[in-house]
Amino acid sequence: MKISKVLILLSFILGIYANNCTDINLIPNDERCNYIKSNYSCFDIYSKLYYCNINSVLPFSIYLIVQFITLGIISSEYLCPNLYVISKNYLKINDNMTGITLLAFGNSSPDIFSSYESIRQNHLNLAISELVGASLFITTVVIGSIAILKSFHITKNLFFRDMIMYITIIALLIFTILLKQLSWFICLGLIGLYITYVSIVVYSHNLQKRRLVELIRDQRSRSNYLDVGHLVINNEYNDDLMNLPTIDDIDLHDDPDNLKNDVSSFGIKMLLKELQRHSNLGRIQLPEEEIEEESIEIPDAKSQELFYLIFPQFYKFNKLSKWDKCYNIITSPIVTILNLTTPVIDETKLSQVIQDSKSTNSILNYENEKKLLLIQTGLGGLLLLSTFSIFINILITFVLVGLIFTFYPNLNSTQFQSRIKYVTYFQSIMGFLLSIKWIALIANEIVSLLQLISSIFNINDDLLGITIFALGNSIGDFISNVTIAYKFNMPLIAFSACFGGPLMAICSIGASGLLVNLKNNELKVTNTLLISSFGLLTNLTLLMFLIPRNNWSLDRRIGVILIGNYLLICTLCILAEL
Repeated sequence: MKISKVLILLSFILGIYANNCTDINLIPNDERCNYIKSNYSCFDIYSKLYYCNINSVLPFSIYLIVQFITLGIISSEYLCPNLYVISKNYLKINDNMTGITLLAFGNSSPDIFSSYESIRQNHLNLAISELVGASLFITTVVIGSIAILKSFHITKNLFFRDMIMYITIIALLIFTILLKQLSWFICLGLIGLYITYVSIVVYSHNLQKRRLVELIRDQRSRSNYLDVGHLVINNEYNDDLMNLPTIDDIDLHDDPDNLKNDVSSFGIKMLLKELQRHSNLGRIQLPEEEIEEESIEIPDAKSQELFYLIFPQFYKFNKLSKWDKCYNIITSPIVTILNLTTPVIDETKLSQVIQDSKSTNSILNYENEKKLLLIQTGLGGLLLLSTFSIFINILITFVLVGLIFTFYPNLNSTQFQSRIKYVTYFQSIMGFLLSIKWIALIANEIVSLLQLISSIFNINDDLLGITIFALGNSIGDFISNVTIAYKFNMPLIAFSACFGGPLMAICSIGASGLLVNLKNNELKVTNTLLISSFGLLTNLTLLMFLIPRNNWSLDRRIGVILIGNYLLICTLCILAEL
């Protein structure tokens, strides 16, 4: 009798929970491992490890933080530099278009690929809630922090341009939620809205540049004895140009090693180099950085060069601050793995290669560069072609390594100038593809880890998306924008940067939706999703009301209100789940 009751109970449990893995919390603790073993297709490796081996959430939480850090490093240090070189030097796309398309894609890649992986794994709610949560965090906490640290005035026309487009896109996203599905026409609508936004930005940017040139020409004609540097330009034009989300005529030739290797966005590093080029004060340094820095000493010169090429995080190590030393040591395994698999060539290195090709004296050690590229081609090729069969994978990788070994020129060779150009093509393109591969893999891991946390604490996708998921992907934006505003006294540029990336990330869900079969991705309307999305819309509307009434100024009072809004919305979302 008891056995039959147990069998009935077991069949009842299996019948209920076979199609809903999150309900594993309702199964007795001592039965969870057996349940997972009997439903292997329903669970990933992390669930199996947690319920059958480790049974502690701490290692998985630490691993999740590491994955978020890795995602930021890849985006900032590998994807964006390669993407910038490809767009500007090979595709000959101007800086304006590059900034609001390709670089915006690079800086938003964590959100874009995370949302794509969520949709691909049938977690549409997690994808949308993450994008809403990230946008909410940036438009409240990030903008609020900037306002608290540095009060500043906002350009009227460009503020309305960005806000109207942002509100329109969020309204379409809310319509998607109420519709309970991400249909193909909404996907096309999101893509169309972003194309419209890019067109408007490019047009307004070029218009302001023409007006500025005409104004300078007019003042020169009236005051021929004045140098251009002494001309007084109307602040309206300066503000308008500063508020644009792109930086023109960027020069990356000076002191590239002066910049920190952290998870801040690629844009801040380009901005600092641009400011250095135009500054009358000489070299611009990040905080706690000195002109003469020492590295970890390696006795042999050749070994030293190769060591720093493979382990760049230890270059000029001794003069780093305690925080930077700690950060570099902690992230050294991540950076080393990425450096051994993913080629990267930025504008500085490309310029040096071009200079060396025209001179007998070279700064770069091409013998070591060749060794590193051979390692990167071998390991990176195996990773990039991992979806193919082992035989095809090894064969193609072997051919690529052989071509690099044969084709890579010696500096004294007469073919150096012609061949090294194609080598840099290969480096940047392969580096870009491998960056995308890494980001996709890590985004998949992050989604799996979040699903485990959701299962352990019985949290739904929506609350998980607007909190942990959104914060993890947005911390780099927070660091970058607050640094620009506070350390370098440029809050207007930081404020502008709070719109371009989130806009592309939200609109990218349209492309993700078209790439994934949407028939299996029904959207569940929950209180958390409604509160967060309408809260975001309300916050944007509040900004449009408060800033004009505050004489087009964003100050500490508004900053406190914005951060208060974020805390209120998050509190309401948590209460809605209780």
